[in-house]
Amino acid sequence: MNVINCWGVGSVRQHSGFCCGDKYYAPIGRCLVTWDMKIKESEPVRQIHNDLITVMIPNKLDEILTVGYGGQVKLWSKDWQLLTSFQSDTKNVIYGSWSPDGSEFSFSSKGPKQMLAVYKKDTLIEQYTQNVKITPKWIYQAPQTSKKEVKGRKSYDMFNASIHKDNLEILAAYCTREGCELFLISQSGDTIKRGPISPIGDPKNDMQCVSEINNDRIAIGVQHGIFGFYHIDTLDLLTVIQATGSPRICMWDSDLFVTTAYVSGIISFWSQDGQLLKEIKGGPIGSIVQMNRVEQFTYYICGIMSLHKVSFDYENSCIASIDDISYLTLTGCGLDISNTGLVASGDFTGNIYLWQTPSRKSVCSFNVTYSIRCLLWVGDFLLIGCLNSEVSCWKYNSKVTPEKEVNSVRNLYTVIGDPVALATNSDESKLALGTTAGYLYVFDLKKNEESLDIEVFHCSQIHKPKVNNDGSFLNMEIWNLRWSIDDRYIATTSEDQTAIVSDSLTGEVLKTLTGHTTAVTDLSWKLLASGKHVLATCADDRTVRVYDGLTFELITVLKTELVYGWYTLTYMEINEKNDRLFVTTQNGYLLSWDLNSFELIYCEKLHAGSIEGIALSKDGQSLVTLGSDCVVNMLETL
Repeated sequence: MNVINCWGVGSVRQHSGFCCGDKYYAPIGRCLVTWDMKIKESEPVRQIHNDLITVMIPNKLDEILTVGYGGQVKLWSKDWQLLTSFQSDTKNVIYGSWSPDGSEFSFSSKGPKQMLAVYKKDTLIEQYTQNVKITPKWIYQAPQTSKKEVKGRKSYDMFNASIHKDNLEILAAYCTREGCELFLISQSGDTIKRGPISPIGDPKNDMQCVSEINNDRIAIGVQHGIFGFYHIDTLDLLTVIQATGSPRICMWDSDLFVTTAYVSGIISFWSQDGQLLKEIKGGPIGSIVQMNRVEQFTYYICGIMSLHKVSFDYENSCIASIDDISYLTLTGCGLDISNTGLVASGDFTGNIYLWQTPSRKSVCSFNVTYSIRCLLWVGDFLLIGCLNSEVSCWKYNSKVTPEKEVNSVRNLYTVIGDPVALATNSDESKLALGTTAGYLYVFDLKKNEESLDIEVFHCSQIHKPKVNNDGSFLNMEIWNLRWSIDDRYIATTSEDQTAIVSDSLTGEVLKTLTGHTTAVTDLSWKLLASGKHVLATCADDRTVRVYDGLTFELITVLKTELVYGWYTLTYMEINEKNDRLFVTTQNGYLLSWDLNSFELIYCEKLHAGSIEGIALSKDGQSLVTLGSDCVVNMLETL
């Protein structure tokens, strides 16, 4: 499934993304995005991996290492010409680094086969052609493995970071549920020394970040803004500091140690011996996870969902200049694609952005104040479900500026609970809506070229609340809903572990589908190209149940064991053009099955967060996903 386009700032992490002057190179899902901070625009994205890129770092020779989550390794020239690539045995890659001279690199993984893999790079001249050869040097297996059941899932140890010394020894941070340790590993892969990472004596304080080497010391950050400075040869703890704002990133600027608060915009400057020299307020506030030095006191400061170039007036303790790029800013949620290919995406701060391929620019954007939960195109009208119980309507007009368009957002109806799911019947004369209180609304929908209105046709609490032992009630949220092919029925999925099929005209419950052991999160109901009627459901129990869409007899149960880590299933779509079922997960995977053979044909990690929306184009040629990482992917499906 190739990428057609990606929208958003990037999938930046501590070891994934770097700057070169006014250019900033970052992964966005499995693509490369190049930002020009002078004009605040990006070049077209380019797919360079088959899954989420978790490592993107240059060396001093202007070569660039990229590694995908699944272990695909690529080496590039400075102008992004591929030098070599290979598939490693290391999966679930989370960190990578270069040696100071650029002759070696390493990357580490988490999971049942956690390891630190080190590779040697050689440049060969063959018949006047320069070729790069990569050979494995050694693999450092974890000294112990914790496989403890935690709330029904296994918890594994992992190498969180690796830093290369000038003599090619490696410092590696290894974390378990019992605590973190710092290992010094020889050039041949043997343990020289190991010591605890516990700056304040708490071995279970989770590690957050690590600095590069400066004057024979590295800084390791743990929870609550605590940093320990460690000697790179003895592993002795030299000093401890407490930084403001629980930073998750740090770096050295010459002999100054710099930390940036995660969300409060405070940048702190420290001496090598741990003395606080300056604190400057007013910096970036959006989940900061990376810093890159351009020159002294000028940095790229990157958030999970934003990019900032910041220059500091150090003497006067203020920010001299700041350039920002951001789109969706807090947990993407709400996604749909119109009949004309216009993609609408929302977030929890009330932002809505519209996109259309092949452009990387947003068509327009506006804010509706309240958190977005669901979006639905009805012709040129966008229906908006917010977490303030309101269903609103906005009309797209390409001739009107976005600033004026925001005024056209108007409330249509206030429901019981919050709107979670929206769907129209085939001729768009009826609108079905599900709420967090378990209510199913069916509206008459009336629209012309200028306006859209809805009127309640019927409403019932189709998923009844659970009665607790103390007599209180717990609402059973409707997670999603779909119309049958002939519009006679509506199926809803719920927190109560069921899917209910009801009469669309009366609301009468006709069938209750059971079998899932946790909340049923989504469903799809289609007539396949092969002629079969299929209704499929997915749930937090990590299974997909496939039913005959006419008789509701269970056909099969599909499992998702290939997905690594803790996850639930979040959304699904059936593409009736090629009989493919698509399912997304809470940890960023997209899976696809052939609904004739029930063979799993695709399973890759695409997002650095939960997938919070999925939409299929009308022609079935493209699939759009939205993640909590605020990245929107458009993928080929045919």
